[in-house]
Amino acid sequence: MVTQVEGRPIRMGALVVSILMTLTVGCGDGSRKSDQAVGPSAGVSKTNPSRVVDLAGLTSQSFLFTYYNSPEELVKGRDHVAIVIGEVTAINQGRDIYRTEESPTPQKYVVVHVKVAESFKDRGYVKDGYVYLEMYQGGLYSDGIPKRSLDDWRAALPAGTRLMLFLGRDYKTGRIEGAENGRPPGTELTIADPQGILVESTDLSRPGIADAWGEVKGSWKDITSLSEVGERVRKALQ
Repeated sequence: MVTQVEGRPIRMGALVVSILMTLTVGCGDGSRKSDQAVGPSAGVSKTNPSRVVDLAGLTSQSFLFTYYNSPEELVKGRDHVAIVIGEVTAINQGRDIYRTEESPTPQKYVVVHVKVAESFKDRGYVKDGYVYLEMYQGGLYSDGIPKRSLDDWRAALPAGTRLMLFLGRDYKTGRIEGAENGRPPGTELTIADPQGILVESTDLSRPGIADAWGEVKGSWKDITSLSEVGERVRKALQ
């Protein structure tokens, strides 16, 4: 099945499109609340159980991708450089990328540090027990200030949040400022598969998982935890 996200479509091959997301947050002049309800499938920070991880209504750039209806289909359908379960430890300011030399303003990125608890696949992207996920920070005001600040991001995705990540190689090009920003020297950036950010349910009466779009489809709906996803991925990779 091909999922169309509203706006400009970009055709995706073997993980040739970054998810380029912004997290919807409810604070600051630059925040926008999503029309899509988060519902019982939103994730939660275990260090702050009252805070919902808002992963609905994410994207500010649009693309087309094939939706895989199970963990087995996902790992066989797209080639990942790392698949891990871990916890968010920090979100730092990342690179500024000007798509062309003539671009007047950059696209700004943040780097999410994730401490790896379980690694199911790694092609050298787990460094000293961490992976570094680059995510599009969001739009800019006319004066160049990000509409979503680092504080907004840290509030939306707090330290301690447990995630499962299906990661691809960073492929972005252009004029880059601060190429090493946001992460330790010698580490590699990754990007998320469009289905590659999973969280667990906050509703104890309805255990389950959610992906970055706030819902899952197919046999994903029958899965009750990230650990279960991990076991299925491990078997599929054998």
